[in-house]
Amino acid sequence: MTRVVFVPSAPLLLLDAGPPELRAALASALARLPGEVVVVGAAPVPGWWTGSVDLTPYGVRGTPATDPLPLALAVGAHLVPGARLWGVPSGPLPESPSYLVVADGTAKRTLKAPGHLDERAEAFDAEVVAALAAGDADRLGSLDAELAGELWVQGLPAWQAAAGLPGPWRGEVLYADAPYGVGYAVAIWQRD
Repeated sequence: MTRVVFVPSAPLLLLDAGPPELRAALASALARLPGEVVVVGAAPVPGWWTGSVDLTPYGVRGTPATDPLPLALAVGAHLVPGARLWGVPSGPLPESPSYLVVADGTAKRTLKAPGHLDERAEAFDAEVVAALAAGDADRLGSLDAELAGELWVQGLPAWQAAAGLPGPWRGEVLYADAPYGVGYAVAIWQRD
């Protein structure tokens, strides 16, 4: 059995904060990850990563890490200590019984969102959620990259990497919302 868990790359997850519904969905999804886990997230250099989770950029006092992980990989390392970290974009994902795909949707869902309001953002995030719910790798992998860039989607490389995993998949969405104007989804794909 192979499972893929999708979570947002929200800095608030590094601080164990956020809406209760998001935290509950996250706990439920992570509890279903069997065996060794490979974290998949956007990184400036593709391939395997090691490093530290640095909380100082998010207001936590301390000395900044000399080897900070990119945000998506830091979130994954925080959520699943001891997981192997794979930065994308890169080639095919290494074989693993479990993947944690750390990826945000659009950052333009509301006027107070990081990128302010863009009317196209809600439909884009809805397309992502529909692909996750259906376990539809083709649909997830064929998201419009140009539009994703315009909508400040940080998760596209990780979703495209996950779309390359062999299916078929059964999908389940546990959470989908934009509490801070950024599209967040927690979902699970399972392959028997």
